[in-house]
Amino acid sequence: MADTADTLGGLDILVNNAARVGFAGGPDTLTQLNEEMLRDDFDVKIMGYLRCAQQAAPYMERAGWGRIVNMDGMAARNAAGISGGLRNAAVMNFTKVMSEELGPKGITVNAVHPALSRTEALVERLQGTAEREGITLAEAEQRIARNNAIRRLVTVEEIASIVVFLCSEQAGCITGEAVAPAGGNSRAVFYSRSRHATHERQRQQPVRRLHRLLTRRACGELRLRLRHRRDRSRRLCGGRQ
Repeated sequence: MADTADTLGGLDILVNNAARVGFAGGPDTLTQLNEEMLRDDFDVKIMGYLRCAQQAAPYMERAGWGRIVNMDGMAARNAAGISGGLRNAAVMNFTKVMSEELGPKGITVNAVHPALSRTEALVERLQGTAEREGITLAEAEQRIARNNAIRRLVTVEEIASIVVFLCSEQAGCITGEAVAPAGGNSRAVFYSRSRHATHERQRQQPVRRLHRLLTRRACGELRLRLRHRRDRSRRLCGGRQ
């Protein structure tokens, strides 16, 4: 990092883009969890991203301007393997934390959630599938793209254009966010709760607790009055029901 900054005369942009290939270390399930694979995945994606951000941030702080983009994955939003879900969710969490810490210093931090995209490696794999099954490459691609709203695979150029925008001056008001150039393959609807709403809910909690306490007390007094009235009625009626 220091050599790069010395060579370029500074460091303005960091794009963290590293991860082990999913399931490369074996099954990623609870019953067959490979702890060594889990540690390796975390060391590459979580610790690798954090170490790079730690090294890059001081250069950006001195310049009063910087952009950090963490390439994450849709496993941060969708249920996936144990390791895939944990590492991607963690990246989104510390993206938000870093954005709040570095925002006052002119540095934005965002995450990008690409889904399965049309990379050279994927095309090679699909070509092999097409040959084995006697179908065309286009048909093989369509099989995995049919769950996308756009009915095609997202290209790496489209993903890169999102990253370029997040690193531009025009994106200076965007930080702590996640952008998903995934072709609409997730049907989930996401809502965000504002900090004001959260603080308002916390402020109302003592009032609500008092209200519940008073309600319980009032109900207890009402039951006691009804019991006294019933006993008095029984005495007046000579004990008859």
